[in-house]
Amino acid sequence: LLAMVSLAKAQSPTTMIKHSRDFLVVGVSHDMWIGAGDSLKTSTLSRGLNVALMYDFPVKDGSHLSVAPGIGISTSSMFLKKRTLNIGQTSSDFNVIADSSYKHFKLATAYVEIPIEVRYRTYPDNANKGFKASAGLKFGALLSAHTKGKRIANGSKEVDKVSNKQYFQPWRVTATGRVASR
Repeated sequence: LLAMVSLAKAQSPTTMIKHSRDFLVVGVSHDMWIGAGDSLKTSTLSRGLNVALMYDFPVKDGSHLSVAPGIGISTSSMFLKKRTLNIGQTSSDFNVIADSSYKHFKLATAYVEIPIEVRYRTYPDNANKGFKASAGLKFGALLSAHTKGKRIANGSKEVDKVSNKQYFQPWRVTATGRVASR
């Protein structure tokens, strides 16, 4: 009993809980186009990577809620099966061409993003403990869009790469959500 009393007195009533603030958020995705039709078959290996550095601001001291803005980058690689895309043309149409000469053909895009999340966690002072949930939006601007095709022609490897942002949305908004427990 004396030990418990001395431990209780050892804690200062003015001790403040320090809120964990900075977060590196890394996400891996499986990318696909829903409703693309038979003319545009994609591979099951299509993937994306998202990386963001976010800073957590508690709503008030000791609050379970916080707001976290940040900056990040998002990439996507869509691999096509026996098809190519000609994004280097100047016409207004986006052409899908049946072509089995390419061993690999991908369409890659990259966006710079500004994410913002509202977060909840059961332990406001420790982001590595307890239940956590977040919901938010990412506002993105297109950095690059290109196709890259690899084929063997005349006994040697050829790589065709074409960059053109004409056929892609220059801006996008994406909804996000995460749930975790430790």
